[in-house]
Amino acid sequence: FHFAITPTTDEVMMLLDLTQANITIEYEHDRININGTTDDTSDDFIEQVDREFQINFLTGGGFDQFGGLLAINGNAVNTFINEAYPAEITSNLDTGENASRIYLKGGAGAIANINLFDEDNGEEVINQIRANNWIINEANLVFYIDRATLDANPGFVEPPRLYLYNAETNEPLYSNVFDILDATNTLASYPDYDGILETSGDAGIRYTFRITNYINDIIVRDSTNATLALGVTSNVNVPIVTNAMLQGGESETPLMATVNPLGTVLFGSNVPVEDEDKKLKLEIFYTETN
Repeated sequence: FHFAITPTTDEVMMLLDLTQANITIEYEHDRININGTTDDTSDDFIEQVDREFQINFLTGGGFDQFGGLLAINGNAVNTFINEAYPAEITSNLDTGENASRIYLKGGAGAIANINLFDEDNGEEVINQIRANNWIINEANLVFYIDRATLDANPGFVEPPRLYLYNAETNEPLYSNVFDILDATNTLASYPDYDGILETSGDAGIRYTFRITNYINDIIVRDSTNATLALGVTSNVNVPIVTNAMLQGGESETPLMATVNPLGTVLFGSNVPVEDEDKKLKLEIFYTETN
């Protein structure tokens, strides 16, 4: 079974739930009717019977009674063919240096890696916090939107939410224990974790992620200061990260980013002086103890 969309000048957005899809084959076949007598073949006759056979694409999915994501079984493959990005974007991807802009795109798009501290994986800063015996009350990662770039493209639709996760373990940074899951409204899920578009009028201003538990795990529980990843999402309740085959090889990407066509441009940490107030920020609020 192959599903394709013919190119059109109209905008088309579609999200198929393949766990609810199937192919039903209806057929007829001959069957011997023994007429209720197993030891007498003289009254047997051949009759035509209608049957159907169902082929499911994917099975499972949804949530269990405790809010846990049920496994999806089966295989499905999406093929994305995109036009090349402008040179302005491609020249700023995978440079190995702190970025002035962070480009995010769903589908066969782009995700960004985030390192919270520049030097020695943050050991000096982390040890300083421990030595001062600071109590971390709140920690936020704040991404400001490059409005000049987006406003130069009228009609640009901004992602209502982004997804920040551990790029080394592929685990989400939100907590199923301390935060709230809403299976009917994904923008209402995990409000403490946040990542929802903040606006002024109709224009997006920033995305904020509350990573207090993650920072405390590093400071108090000696967890690894891992590289984080940021991407768009269609449903933050689904934290699955899956394999993708690219022209340059295999990569991992959030499943809910591949089904999202939206994108955005954010300020990075390497910005000119005039944009200093919009650079990527790690905010830590703490209490000093004696």
